[in-house]
Amino acid sequence: MRIQHYMKNLLMAAAVLLGTTTFARAQQGTVPAAVAAKLGYPEMVLVNGKIVTMDDPSLNNSIGHVVQAMAIVKDRILALGTNDEMLKFAGPQTRKLDLKGRTVIPGLIDTHMHIHDYAEGTYGATMTPPENHRYPVDWKGVKNKQDVLNQVKGLMDKYKFPKGKWVYFENQLSFTGGGGNAEHAKILYDDMSRYDLDKIAPDNPIAMSMGIPDFNGFLLNSMAIDIIWNKKGYSDFITKYGRFWIDQSGRPDGHLEPPASRLLGEYVLDREPTVFAPYYKKYNEELAAAGLTTISTRIPQEALKTYQLLASKGEMTFRLG
Repeated sequence: MRIQHYMKNLLMAAAVLLGTTTFARAQQGTVPAAVAAKLGYPEMVLVNGKIVTMDDPSLNNSIGHVVQAMAIVKDRILALGTNDEMLKFAGPQTRKLDLKGRTVIPGLIDTHMHIHDYAEGTYGATMTPPENHRYPVDWKGVKNKQDVLNQVKGLMDKYKFPKGKWVYFENQLSFTGGGGNAEHAKILYDDMSRYDLDKIAPDNPIAMSMGIPDFNGFLLNSMAIDIIWNKKGYSDFITKYGRFWIDQSGRPDGHLEPPASRLLGEYVLDREPTVFAPYYKKYNEELAAAGLTTISTRIPQEALKTYQLLASKGEMTFRLG
């Protein structure tokens, strides 16, 4: 059979790597001189597998060719073919891995995944509120805003935060992922304002999530609003780009949406990467087991720093776009 040297989506990478528009074909099961000079012998040969190439658009099932073996050098696929053909590529240090009939597919790319939220919500669920810097408000059974404010007051009394410390209350409901309802939305969006939080926490800047993903919306008390509005450059930015809600007198009522809500990052999204790295690592391993090799998403700076820490330790299992 003809040995296929690259899956279709790696042809350009091959051309760049070898400085040619075509990849030299293997002859008699040996590594061509141009290939050996650039790449050397394979570090690994996979045999006895079902390797799905995804490279034949003429096939109606979109699966492409299925071959038996593959040779890998560095981070490139050197060649695809039969066991015998690929084993002839092997050098003295090449590792030979018997797949025993397992299937190999190209790495999967996810273009929308809130990986930091999932990691914290799943593996980080054992953290205490002080460790997580999040103080949960449970909306089960909430009938009115006083039910919410009673919980907030209870948390303020329990943890006795020092004056001036930012406190982030995380509403455990979601209007984007299920769980919230119209009655809850009315309480949080229409009934509550910064003045309600002022009565409970006059000495601490408060940020409360709005039932949508982190940094997409907050309800602030007056102290928090004053800090944001009075920071150099922030007031002009908010006035020009928004978005903030106003009350009947035309004053900010405490609700912020993007891009204004993103300005809170330095105050409530500032946790230490070393604390969260073990939880992120566990979720990374889960994603790797599912075959994900690249994830494109938006994440707050604290999460980015955590992934950068994992990368510096060689513990990132995927590319992050």
